[in-house]
Amino acid sequence: MAWRSAAEVDAPQDIDQRTKDLLRKAAGAKQVAIRDKLRDQAVELNMPLARAIASRYRSRGVEWDDLVQVGYLALTKAAAGYDPYSPYRFSAYATATVGGEIKRWFRDHDWVVRPPRKYQDLRLVISQRESDLAQELGRTPCADDMATELGVSKRDVNASATACQGRRSLSLDAPAYEPGSFSLGDTVPDPQDDIDNLEWQLCLAESLARLGPRSRLILRMRFENEATQAEIGQALGVSQMHVSRLLSRLLDQLREDLQVAV
Repeated sequence: MAWRSAAEVDAPQDIDQRTKDLLRKAAGAKQVAIRDKLRDQAVELNMPLARAIASRYRSRGVEWDDLVQVGYLALTKAAAGYDPYSPYRFSAYATATVGGEIKRWFRDHDWVVRPPRKYQDLRLVISQRESDLAQELGRTPCADDMATELGVSKRDVNASATACQGRRSLSLDAPAYEPGSFSLGDTVPDPQDDIDNLEWQLCLAESLARLGPRSRLILRMRFENEATQAEIGQALGVSQMHVSRLLSRLLDQLREDLQVAV
C-alpha cells in the first residue's frame, strides 16, 4: 500500500479543526517567524485539497506542476486571509480561493494570442454564470440570453467566445505530416546549446528541490512571474520588508549551495 500523508487519511472535519487551531495560534503569535511557521503547517495540512481542486483543470493542456503551484500559492493566500474565529470551515474558504486563483491564472496566462482584457474578463463572468442560467432556463443559454443576463451586447458575448478559442495551439509533439512522421518540434531550429552553464543549472535544480513549498513559491513569483515584493507580500499576507528578508536569505542559501557544489 502506498504511503500517504496524515492530511490524506484524516477525515475532512478533523483537518478543518486542526487547521483552525493552527491559524488561531498564528493569529495570536507575536513573533513573525512563529506565525509563519504555524501558517506553513496549516498550508501543508491542506495541500491535498489544493491538488484535488487543481486536478479539475488537468484536461486544459496545462502542465500539472504549474497547476499545483498556483493551487499552493492560493492556499497560502487563503491561510493568510482566513478568519480562524469565523463559523465557516477553512476548506470551504480555501476551495473558493484556490478555484478563483486558478481561473484567474488561466485568464491571465493561458492564451496563445492574448485578446483585449475586456473580453478576457467577460469570458470569465460568462463561464461563472452560464451553468446557473442554464438551470434557470432549462436549456443551454444562447448569446442573446447571456447578453440580456449580463447587460452587455450580443456582439461582445460572441467576441469573447471567439477570443477564448485563442487558448490552444497545435502541440509541437504533433506529427508534421502523417502519423508516425517526425514532429513539428523537429522542424524548429534549436538555439545553441549552453553546455558551459549546464552544471550550474543542474546544481541549482537540486538546491531548489530541497527548498520548502513556500520558499519555491516565493522564488517562482519573483523570478518567473516577475511579481514585486509588495505583490508577493500581499499574496502571502506578510509585509514587503519581510518578503525582502526572505528573498535575501533564500538567495544567500542558493549561492552557498552552488559554491559548495561547483
